[in-house]
Amino acid sequence: MIKDLFASLRLDARLLALLALCLPALAVPGALAAQDTPGARAFARDAIALFSEALPEATYTSEPGDPLQINITEHPEFDTGTFNLHRVYNLCQSISAQECDGEIANFVAELTRQPAQPTAADLRIIVRDAQYWGYVSEIDPSERPPHRQIGEDLYAILALDSPVSISLALPSMLEGFGLSQSEAWAKGLAQTEAYIPTIPVSEAESLLEGLVVLAGEEYVGTALVDLERWGKIAERVGPDLIVAVASDQLVLAGLVPQGPELSDVKALVIEDCNVAPRCISPNVYRFRDGRWVIAR
Repeated sequence: MIKDLFASLRLDARLLALLALCLPALAVPGALAAQDTPGARAFARDAIALFSEALPEATYTSEPGDPLQINITEHPEFDTGTFNLHRVYNLCQSISAQECDGEIANFVAELTRQPAQPTAADLRIIVRDAQYWGYVSEIDPSERPPHRQIGEDLYAILALDSPVSISLALPSMLEGFGLSQSEAWAKGLAQTEAYIPTIPVSEAESLLEGLVVLAGEEYVGTALVDLERWGKIAERVGPDLIVAVASDQLVLAGLVPQGPELSDVKALVIEDCNVAPRCISPNVYRFRDGRWVIAR
């Protein structure tokens, strides 16, 4: 079972830096700042050529001023859409050309593959940042997926799992499942919990003496959704509790006071985020007033 692959490991900052080199690579990245450089424009042109070859029915164009944002029209399944190459491009700056070609090929294959018909068994809860939610919020309000804001810039969103991708669970889909939005949320959360390693509240003090990593193949970021559990942990361990969720395969937690040590952790989380094709957030968080706030 996938759950057997999860590990809860106590790490210091030096080991965390090594772990940053081992994060799995997955597609469907969130957006980064615009990168309008000759290298980015060439990268986008090459990617568009691959997309056009894989799915010639659609039309692909780079966003003016941000060539790594690719706009799609005339897609056979929707009128218009957008995806971002920023994180794949950034990743390719630190890996070999052969590895980069493989990442791009996977990205193209996943975004052009015919999706399987989803079922209620595929419902999951994902955690994403405000930038990601900004794209989702452009959807017509009646078709936005069920969601909860769980932090200053963190959102829990109802999604659908498949062997190759994660997509949003739109209200019209839920009607086809015979579920209300609240029923779908409860089912998605229950099904996602099977993938989430946790920190027992009763053992929080001892576990969080060092940095602890919750790791798995997917959905580990959803551990942050259980605000009641984290509230109890925060009560036991105090205000120095931090968490970071640089990717959906890794959540970092520990007790880190303000000062140089926190600055070091922040730098490592940013590094993890930069090498993850799908970074959830480059921020470090504290638990305050029942939600996650950015540690400053």
